[in-house]
Amino acid sequence: MTLSLYTFDGTARAERYFADTLLPHLLLAHEFAGLKLLFRHVLSHVDFSQLPDDFEIVTELDPLRDGSVGNEAVRAKYRDIGRVAVPDLFVRWERYCLVIEAKFFTDPADEDLSVQIKLQRKAIATIREHTKYGAESYRFEHVILGIRPCQIEEAHSITWDELCDVILDPVLACPEHDLRYCQQIFRDAIARAKREQEAVGRIKFTKMKFAELMENLSTLIQQQKVYIGFVGGERQLANATLEELETRSHYKVSNKRWSENWITLDKFLHRVFQLKGYSG
Repeated sequence: MTLSLYTFDGTARAERYFADTLLPHLLLAHEFAGLKLLFRHVLSHVDFSQLPDDFEIVTELDPLRDGSVGNEAVRAKYRDIGRVAVPDLFVRWERYCLVIEAKFFTDPADEDLSVQIKLQRKAIATIREHTKYGAESYRFEHVILGIRPCQIEEAHSITWDELCDVILDPVLACPEHDLRYCQQIFRDAIARAKREQEAVGRIKFTKMKFAELMENLSTLIQQQKVYIGFVGGERQLANATLEELETRSHYKVSNKRWSENWITLDKFLHRVFQLKGYSG
């Protein structure tokens, strides 16, 4: 079989590439035209016509760590709490704020997204009194941006398709090459991600919680179900805490390694042993 040649931007999978590089470019273009469209779409019931052009965009927001550098009170909280949650994107239009968590080639369960959003809310609530957003007039809304819609109470849900329709087409009314480039990258990547999710839908697996997984190790080995679906694969596993592993909503277990994100049971157990202090 002959393999076709590829480009890096045609195979990129990191959510940061889409959420932290391409999307902010579209939001900033034409005097924040994309950002205005995003706010009007997510908060469709709000009248933005009289608001001043007072905008803010921050990628990879870390409210506690970043604020701790210049604020002693936040520094103390950061020492006690540490890093809580890091949203992909924070955008503000005057007193309205959107905290955006973006998913592209990953598709976590809704319950996992709910936990992530709650942690982000906690991080921001912890330091709001030390920021200019502490006044009651400032309104924070959380957004999940993904290939598929989700249904959680803590956040608005919009898809990348929806975002492209809302932002790309109007912003691209002026034919700048850089914006056309972003459009093509987004459209191609969305098509790739959809194909992958369709393929995932054909994957056969068993769902288990952590305790159930531990209790059934011998049975799983006998059944040759020795592969565990773990977003980010071995690299993400190496950074996971014991609490994260034990409280994960569920694990997908299979007798086949469906992708690079499926790790072997022995590597999962090795990490658990490390965190429990069983390994030397």
